[in-house]
Amino acid sequence: MGDQTNTTDQEKFATYNNKYNTWLKTDPKQFNQGLMKRWFEGNDFVMFYHQDNKFGSFSNFYPVQMSSKVISPDLENITVTTSEHLFQAAKFLDGNPNYAKSILQAATPGKTAQMGRNRNVPGFAVGWDQKSFYVMLNIVREKAKVCPEFKEELLSTGDKFLIENTTPSNDRIWGCGKDGWGKNWLGLVLMIVRDELK
Repeated sequence: MGDQTNTTDQEKFATYNNKYNTWLKTDPKQFNQGLMKRWFEGNDFVMFYHQDNKFGSFSNFYPVQMSSKVISPDLENITVTTSEHLFQAAKFLDGNPNYAKSILQAATPGKTAQMGRNRNVPGFAVGWDQKSFYVMLNIVREKAKVCPEFKEELLSTGDKFLIENTTPSNDRIWGCGKDGWGKNWLGLVLMIVRDELK
């Protein structure tokens, strides 16, 4: 898969991560109100979760046709139906390419997520936790190029903070978790891509 990070992306991550963590301390009352809903648009933030209601295109489960070459130019050109397929397959590109291919060809994003999270399968990427943010960033950049609905919806949020509301799953890496203090990496990715599009 190769190293998909560069200094500029690392700087963007640090900047947006710092802005988000500083902002988190500003308006807990409205933020907590948002946590109780699947999606919520506050004065200066938007919460979303999967494909429910508004801002559904922000989800990696949102249907969009993309090429597997997004994650590796050396891959045969397999068309996938969600960005989730690409992200989960990327975990096994180097260590188990056949399994990566089976993830790319899975019938649903839910199935790809299940397959990609299985760390009992040999060939899981070494150092994945350190590179996963940047893999997602590149996938979402491509999604904005090929999916006009996603691009339009993303730009419609202006300068608001974007938060994946993962209170149902308690995902504290890609979303905010049950207590709202998760890392919210998907939200950061979306904000970076949004500002690059402006």
